Amino acid sequence: MAPAKENLKQLEELLAGEGEGSLLVCYETGRDKPHAASSYQLYPVHPGQDGMTYQFLSLLHVGVETARISAFIPDTRMEVYRFPRMSALPPFFRDTPVKEYITGGLLPHIRENGLKPVVSVNLRDMAFTRSEGLPVEPGGVLRLNAGQIDRLTEFRRRQDELAARYKYIPRYKLPLRVIETPKGVLVFSGGDIGRKGIDSFYKFLLGNYFSIHMESGPVRQYRVDSPSARLYGLTDLSCRKEAGPNRYTFDPFDAYAGIGASEKKGWTLEFATDMEPSDTEYRRLEDFSGCRPEGNSRDICRLLALRRHFDRDIILDPAFAYHFRFKEFVRRMDDCVNGLSKGDSMERILDEVREKSDRILRTDFRVRGYGTSDRQKENKPGKAKKNSNRKQLKR
Repeated sequence: MAPAKENLKQLEELLAGEGEGSLLVCYETGRDKPHAASSYQLYPVHPGQDGMTYQFLSLLHVGVETARISAFIPDTRMEVYRFPRMSALPPFFRDTPVKEYITGGLLPHIRENGLKPVVSVNLRDMAFTRSEGLPVEPGGVLRLNAGQIDRLTEFRRRQDELAARYKYIPRYKLPLRVIETPKGVLVFSGGDIGRKGIDSFYKFLLGNYFSIHMESGPVRQYRVDSPSARLYGLTDLSCRKEAGPNRYTFDPFDAYAGIGASEKKGWTLEFATDMEPSDTEYRRLEDFSGCRPEGNSRDICRLLALRRHFDRDIILDPAFAYHFRFKEFVRRMDDCVNGLSKGDSMERILDEVREKSDRILRTDFRVRGYGTSDRQKENKPGKAKKNSNRKQLKR
């Protein structure tokens, strides 16, 4: 395929000629949905049958391979036309947008003159037949059985859904972001869908940060400016369509993929955490992600911080679920600072704050890496088995 500038030059020369010629026209049909701008392409084609076939198959191959690394496959029709006299076509100028020339000039001329294409195929259909390992008959005719027709219909519906999701722009917006976890990697595009996916992941991670069921391995985020074909194939897999327009959910559990060390070449590390169950590491993750989920994780973080030092801002924050249980310590600390306390001391207050924080952490929560609470002991497999055996013996 010639470079874009060279292709435009060849088109201009061909369309200005008096003799016959052939063109490969790429466009989208239908008015019920927006069209991808990249679907509109125009190429001069070699007049000989062998040359025409080779060029067409080459361009079709490029189209299918490009579709493999795209967010969706455009509903592009690729047709080759022979024209007895090129100068009879609407005039083409190098500064004319190709889409404008195809839709406003060339296609109306073809319809008005009843011209039939030498070959006509749909890019989505060709991608489907390749995935199914099916042959294509001369002229691009498909011969499908009932099951294959059903699968093609579903394939086309899925591509329409993806096209709407990515606002009819087939190329993923770069850079990609890759989040590496002990379970594998998640890959996100640089557009709106990718950003929502990343936010959803970090909200889940922060919401379960201190859970005993959360894996304690490291989490890393990378920036990838030049993705491999495999990474493209893993992009935004966690996104799920819900009922209703523009409604999506993000479920990472079956979207993780394994990546070898050699595949990380060219990745730029943006953030890493060892997932230590501490208030400082939790807040570092919050600051990087920009997510501030309220709930148990925030309260556990506050309690862990109070175990280390007295913090009146934490205690007086109305969002802190244990605000009222610690509020008395602020008054006592103020009295100590102002010399109004009788028999009280800062050391005693700090010890009591630490003890209360520790007690709440052990009784109200099950915190990863924070000892073993009585409830955890009761739920241990060995303990449960012993209790079960005792019940059976009593029977």
